[in-house]
Amino acid sequence: MLSFFPTPYPDEILYSVFARYHARSGNIKPDETLQELFNSRNIIVRPDLPYNLSYLIKNLPLLSQHTLESLIQKHTLYPMYAVFMPDSKSAILGYMKGELGTYIYRGIASSVYLPKYFRFCPKCLFEDLHTFGEAYWHRLHQTPGVLVCTIHDVVLNDSIVPIWNNKWYQVGIASLENCPISNVTRNYSESTKEWLRLIASDIEWLMTCDFKSLPSKELDWFHIQYIVLLIKRNLATLDRQVYEQGLRQKFLSFYGSEFLEALGINVSNNNINLFKIFRLHLE
Repeated sequence: MLSFFPTPYPDEILYSVFARYHARSGNIKPDETLQELFNSRNIIVRPDLPYNLSYLIKNLPLLSQHTLESLIQKHTLYPMYAVFMPDSKSAILGYMKGELGTYIYRGIASSVYLPKYFRFCPKCLFEDLHTFGEAYWHRLHQTPGVLVCTIHDVVLNDSIVPIWNNKWYQVGIASLENCPISNVTRNYSESTKEWLRLIASDIEWLMTCDFKSLPSKELDWFHIQYIVLLIKRNLATLDRQVYEQGLRQKFLSFYGSEFLEALGINVSNNNINLFKIFRLHLE
């Protein structure tokens, strides 16, 4: 049983909490920390969907207020995956609780891409240093599609710390050294920044909403809604055939290439795959 466990800061990603534990534990070797946290020296500490969390809960100090559900819902990216994968969310949750972490990405690895580097908001960084005495990695800032801080309305910066980093124990603190503010300043048009604000706000809602209280919809339901809207706009036929070229042109015209490229969508050579959601269960 652990003698202590750091209290996660507001919106802190659990990956960061593990690294803060390691820094305070006095352990020289990271595998010693893994053994204390997870009863295993061989697990891979993942930034988005950590696993072996049932062992972590069992190892927490007596009187700890942390629950498995609260850590997963508030400090991992599970809510983002669960919203768009209703058929798989129970399996993902089970893998996160148990030891089969290598199975987590079956079916989702090609669908969701994390940023290359940990992201940070300069204003959050200094506020955290002032409030808590240290900075940390905010969960929302690492969520795919979020490029703007919803609190301060500024474009997020890239740190120099790779998000897929086996040295998880070294990246718990978003230090000034790791977060050079002058290193990455993106300039977007005002229309693109407005889109980025809307996307970030919507993702924040998805990450924090209690979907247990809302009616559950299967993916087929969303598929049908899209098809109906396309038919109304003369972009699909009654037998669900989508006019791909027309849809792609309208999509580009509506959002603009700058916004799409900011999200990592390659708009050259008609390389936008819009049609997986429209082909769902049609084959």
